[in-house]
Amino acid sequence: MQNTPSDKELAAYCLWLMDIALETPLARLNHNAYFIQHFFYYDQSTDECANCAPADISARVARDLARQYNAQNKLGMAIELLKRMNDERKGEMSDWVLAELTTQLANYYLLSQNKSRDYERIAQNYVKLKTDKNNKTLG
Repeated sequence: MQNTPSDKELAAYCLWLMDIALETPLARLNHNAYFIQHFFYYDQSTDECANCAPADISARVARDLARQYNAQNKLGMAIELLKRMNDERKGEMSDWVLAELTTQLANYYLLSQNKSRDYERIAQNYVKLKTDKNNKTLG
């Protein structure tokens, strides 16, 4: 990354892989927040992956960051991040990643004290994913 700072593809991919090496939860949270701030609209290459979609990496980083927010008692921030990822990039995610994100968002809605939970988003995703019900893993 340091040798080719203009290579955004390399930067996003490396950042995605780096968080596992960070030693503290706060460092991982800050790292993933940086990724989302700078690479929310990153489109991964799908040339060599039959089951990948352009937004999968960004959605998975958002999912991880939402977990980190929740661990720090910032459930509202976690929900807002997942809603934003869903609303802005849903059509660019693989069904598997959309199912992961939808499940996490639904679980956070159940934890939330906020009575104005937006279940319509979950219902729409369910309708889209229902066609995969016979898939052995996604179903």
